[in-house]
Amino acid sequence: MSFITLTTDFGELDYYVPSFKGAIVRACPSVKLMDISHNIPPFNINIAAYIVKNSFESFPEKSLHIIRVGEKNHPDQRLLAVTYRGHYFVAPDNGVLSMIFEESPTIVVAINKEMVSNGNIDEYYLRAIKNFVFKGNISEIGYGTTDYVEKHLFNSTLYQNKINGVIMHIDNYGNAITNVTKADFVRVGNGKPFVIYYRIKEYFDIVLDDYSFVEEGDKVAIFNSKGFLEIAINEGNASELLGLGLGDTVQIEFKL
Repeated sequence: MSFITLTTDFGELDYYVPSFKGAIVRACPSVKLMDISHNIPPFNINIAAYIVKNSFESFPEKSLHIIRVGEKNHPDQRLLAVTYRGHYFVAPDNGVLSMIFEESPTIVVAINKEMVSNGNIDEYYLRAIKNFVFKGNISEIGYGTTDYVEKHLFNSTLYQNKINGVIMHIDNYGNAITNVTKADFVRVGNGKPFVIYYRIKEYFDIVLDDYSFVEEGDKVAIFNSKGFLEIAINEGNASELLGLGLGDTVQIEFKL
């Protein structure tokens, strides 16, 4: 059985997702379709990359991950098919894939739009899916390329005794997830005392292991399961109650 995951910014109020799913199942009745998310904010490839990067390896190897976020809805949209860490990906050539990958992918193929007769962008995806399902590869659907859009994500700015980061994601519970990693925190801090500033006068001077280390309604800083610094409220919405939003700055100062 072939596993195919879907990540889009289509939302769940319209016909776009069921229409695309129906086309996939009609073309490949044996596939197992699984949703990662259809609630990515429109055109926000940063959040799409964060979600897919931290979930794709939970699926069986040789799964195909379709990412339809930030695409241009016309025939000139260039699509890429990629193999990486034993998984397959198809996405617009807008940088979202490069933000997911930590090293160069094994194969990058630009899907040849001339092989699709009606110029419908859905057909580009369906061609890739059918080759994956029936032939077990993506190399026949276009031409190999090393020329594709590259962007970077998750990089905070490191100084000798300071880290500058930003809030890159607000999850469903209102937790504010930053791009500061535990690895960078340990490397720069080297065990020194610190202060985490997340608003002009608001700060933490301790990072705990779990929400439960504070009382219900209290704020807490933790490193989440993927190793990113997170500002949260135990059983509360940190984004709303602390006034935190995407792109807000976070600064960590280590004492000499």
